Amino acid sequence: MNPFIKKNISVELRPDTLQSTYTEIRYKKLDIEVLKFNDGSLRVTLPEMSLELEQRYCTITAFVENMDDIMIIAQIKDIIERLSKSPKMFTLALTSTSYTRYDRVMFDNKTDSFGAKVFADAVNNLKFDFVQLFDCHSEVMLDLINKSINIDQNTLLQDTLYCFNDFIGDYNIVAPDKGATKKLTDPNMIFDKVRNVETGQITGMEIIHDESDVSKEYLVIDDICEGGRTFIELAKLFKEVKGKETQINLYVTHGIFSNNAVEKLLDFYSKIYVNFMKESDYDKLTDSQQDNVFVNTLINA
Repeated sequence: MNPFIKKNISVELRPDTLQSTYTEIRYKKLDIEVLKFNDGSLRVTLPEMSLELEQRYCTITAFVENMDDIMIIAQIKDIIERLSKSPKMFTLALTSTSYTRYDRVMFDNKTDSFGAKVFADAVNNLKFDFVQLFDCHSEVMLDLINKSINIDQNTLLQDTLYCFNDFIGDYNIVAPDKGATKKLTDPNMIFDKVRNVETGQITGMEIIHDESDVSKEYLVIDDICEGGRTFIELAKLFKEVKGKETQINLYVTHGIFSNNAVEKLLDFYSKIYVNFMKESDYDKLTDSQQDNVFVNTLINA
């Protein structure tokens, strides 16, 4: 059994005041060694971290992929607390979307679990002073996690555009559905899903509001893209109404992009902006696809 370096979790220790804005949180490649035993137990060590233990503030940034990561975070916090001579203020920054879409019992028969609450309970047991989430999909999750701070969508969006010398004022803002309007201020165009009344299945899209400026490009804004079907159906209708040559672009905070979603989306969207995307997923894109996908933070996971 050989220890491996945990890349989707990082530790930052600082002497200054607590940094609470998103733009001040960046991934640092600090070695967190993990040894996994045959019975599944995890041993965590922090090489050379003792030199920094007098720092007052500690931020653990994590792209949580499974519950093993929660155990690793708990051990990191335990190491720092035990070795510190003075109290620390701990912040946990969660950059993944873990369980935010499971914010209720999912099926009518009530035999399913309340995944978001189970996850939140595990996080709460770690007893962090603050827990940062980024454009959190669910308000329920924010309520379930103690001392949660949500970095809002607009902050992340503007930061991402700024990284690529782009600005929100250059675009017509497009909401992909009515739910997305809760996070957007006065969108120029609003779409919504059309559902089968009996089955609840999505059968198409419709435009329910349009006060756009035809001299500007269009930017669809949402928090998560997984398979991309909603955005593809939206773009098809958009092109029918506005014309095939009218440019439409996409911003998502969390880019999961399963099942070759980026390739499919680029058939319709000129540019895709992403705040968080796994580096391994980005590396799978072709050079021409990467030329049209603009990622603020690549997650090393």
